Amino acid sequence: MVIIFSLFALCCNICTAQNKIEGRVTFIGNTPVENAIIVVKALTDKGERIVANTTTNKQGLYAVTLSSDNKRLVLYVSGFDINTLRKEIANTPQTIDFVAEPRNFELQEVFVKPTSIEAKGDTLTYNIALFKDKNDRILRETLERMPGISVNDAGKVLYNGREITEFQIEGNNLFENKYSIALDRIDPKDIVAVDVMQHHQPIRALQGSRITDDVAINLKLSANAKDNLSGKMEMGGGYRDGNRSNLVYTAHLYGGLFNARQQLFATTAINNSGDQLRSVYAVPLTMLQENILSTTTPQNSILGQNDYMTNQSKALSLNGLYKNAENSKWSYAVTAINENTEGHTDIERTYYVGKQEIKHERNLAFGNAFQNVDHLLKYEKNAPRCYLMNKLVGTWKRDLPYVNQDIQSTRLEEHLCQKEYTLDNQLQMIHRWNDANGLDTRFNLHYSNKHENLTLRQGAGASPSPSAEALQKVRQHFYFAELRQEMLSTIEFGGWIIDPYWFGLADKTTLSTTMCSSISLSSPENTFAPDDNVHYNRVKAGIGLTIHSTVARFRIYGYIPLVYSHITAYTPYISPKRHALHIDPNLTIERPLAPYLSLQIQWTQEFQDNKPDDLLRAFIIRNSYEQTQASIKEITSTDYQRLGAKLNYANAFNRLIGNLHIEYTRLNSDMMTNKVVRNDHLVLFLTPQAYGTNSLNLGGEVAKTFYWKKANVGIKANRTRFSSSQMLNGTKLPFVLYESSILLRGSIIPVKGVLTEIHTFINRSRMSRQKEDYTDVITTRFMLSGKIMATINRWSVVCKALYCQQDHSHTFLSNLKAYYRTKTAEWSLSIHNLLNAKQLSMTSVNAQESERNTFYLVPRNLILSLNLIL
Repeated sequence: MVIIFSLFALCCNICTAQNKIEGRVTFIGNTPVENAIIVVKALTDKGERIVANTTTNKQGLYAVTLSSDNKRLVLYVSGFDINTLRKEIANTPQTIDFVAEPRNFELQEVFVKPTSIEAKGDTLTYNIALFKDKNDRILRETLERMPGISVNDAGKVLYNGREITEFQIEGNNLFENKYSIALDRIDPKDIVAVDVMQHHQPIRALQGSRITDDVAINLKLSANAKDNLSGKMEMGGGYRDGNRSNLVYTAHLYGGLFNARQQLFATTAINNSGDQLRSVYAVPLTMLQENILSTTTPQNSILGQNDYMTNQSKALSLNGLYKNAENSKWSYAVTAINENTEGHTDIERTYYVGKQEIKHERNLAFGNAFQNVDHLLKYEKNAPRCYLMNKLVGTWKRDLPYVNQDIQSTRLEEHLCQKEYTLDNQLQMIHRWNDANGLDTRFNLHYSNKHENLTLRQGAGASPSPSAEALQKVRQHFYFAELRQEMLSTIEFGGWIIDPYWFGLADKTTLSTTMCSSISLSSPENTFAPDDNVHYNRVKAGIGLTIHSTVARFRIYGYIPLVYSHITAYTPYISPKRHALHIDPNLTIERPLAPYLSLQIQWTQEFQDNKPDDLLRAFIIRNSYEQTQASIKEITSTDYQRLGAKLNYANAFNRLIGNLHIEYTRLNSDMMTNKVVRNDHLVLFLTPQAYGTNSLNLGGEVAKTFYWKKANVGIKANRTRFSSSQMLNGTKLPFVLYESSILLRGSIIPVKGVLTEIHTFINRSRMSRQKEDYTDVITTRFMLSGKIMATINRWSVVCKALYCQQDHSHTFLSNLKAYYRTKTAEWSLSIHNLLNAKQLSMTSVNAQESERNTFYLVPRNLILSLNLIL
């Protein structure tokens, strides 16, 4: 800490002193001159050099703050309707007024070319007319052409590599964090400009005193899009290969009404064409707890679920906003979804017991019936002196996943019934009684109730009737309360603001589990208590300081809290108490190095006692209903540290934006679960173990945009060292896992109407044991994916392809979609898995074993749709 604050002091010492020059520009008669241009130049041996500039406001007032060592300055005042004024002054803080003379002249015929990007403070305004194509169908396509803006596969908008925090329409955050609904449904012809707001601070009472690194986007609507109800309807059908129903269909209907006082947007969708809706509609509006149980469905970073899982999806959403006054508004949202998915995969795991290699094979047929309804009601009063926000969020979820699997000679069936209701009430109130003092109070209450049943059936061989059955019931209640108060600008020291704060939080989890079985499970290895009750109480409180600085060419912001926590748990599996006292700093230093170039350094550390959900895995075995007695002596915990640096260049005027970042992450954690091979299935020994991860990440990207062209190149490299141990037959076997990866991506618009993208990914994993008689497990994966989007006249074509090679396995996938657009309608033809690839094999090395997954991809389908613009 001494070294860090010494660096802060050093940075402050090299700062150049600032002088503020202000004044007023008027006509004779004291009439103010608005939008007069003020330019400040320094007198040097080589001539005059611009050091600052600004414009006058409606009252004719101006103010500039500059850092210059020159003793003499020159002020120029100019404007469209005034004669230019010039005045030499000393480089000292002072007030200088000007009286301007009007200028009269004849206007000749001129042609004005609109500016593509304008800047005002931290806000960049993109003139969308200079970036969109006349055949753009959705807003996402137009955003991709703007410098510094990109949209990832998850539907999240990024500016210069950083995900935005708010997506606004006419200054209102209508969609909260579900704005991906809007990206694919709003027509770009209804937008006239896009604002990118850097260092976004939506709370007016905190503007000027709370520095953020957030980025928000605001859409400005055209006059025709306001006060008019507009919408689209899409209907289509087609054919799909396979033994089941060959009919594939899709239907979408959405529309909205936007004006300055109220906004409304509604959508409905239904399909079985592979367009899974859960990622769009089921993003929780609140912080839900992780599921207690989860079926063994394979996950990967290459394929989307719509590539290996068929679906039947239905969804409905309604978002609304009403401004009842200039500074206050109501917003609400209701979302409902019902989605059934199914898939199939083969899994092969390899274990090493001594020099013996054991293979564990499984064939999985898995699926999920997901139902979710969530609602949001929010009131917000946003005034310069007072801010009040009260948000009420509720979620009801029912999840019915299943897994049918053959584990060598054993047949297992898992059926999970999940019911959950969550209620979250968040209150934030800020009051400033003067410019220097105020109070920020936040209060949050969270309640969650879960009820889950896991049914396991076991049969021998190919017998159609199961010979054993077990049912496990789990109930969980979760309560969370937090109160935080922070002073605003209570201590000022030069350009520094130091705010003390205090916080306290408490949560309580009650858990009950019951196990029922139709056969005896009382073998020596499987003794367990059929019933168990857990009460997990945690209290955490702390005090800290929030530090802000607006010193010229340097700023630091963050917090350094001192945290005390006390945990009490009543269960035979862990010790009942734990006390902890630690510091969790979060500091960010930002310093401009040159025009448009800045350096940012961030350091964070967090010590977290693991959530109660970690304890639940001590009672549940997903692949077999055998259980072993737990031997947990301590509450598990995670210590997370991160040190990162980012060099950021953003010059939207020459359309060049890029960044280079390096990040080091260190993670130490205590685990409780280990998978153990026993005969032909898995058993779980609950022995604590510690593991550590060290990761070094280097990445960067650069984007250059022309009027209708854009080139984007990014590279990301990662190196991770993971050390742990696995438990086999009561013996700990330490091992080290090394993983290296590099990702190269690029996109270019070579000619107008054509966009090409390419991603290259190489990953290599090696697991080595710390004994010479063990063989290392090594796997290498290479992936190449590309996308071509072409628009010619009324035709648009989008083609995506994926080539994957891992060890000796090769796979090639491709999807194609073509559009033909008229003024009121659009026809589209979609082909999924154009070459009808059957499967994709992937190998991964994880903390317990080497695993190979063979995904059976969805069959080829073809669908023809008609999209009507209402």
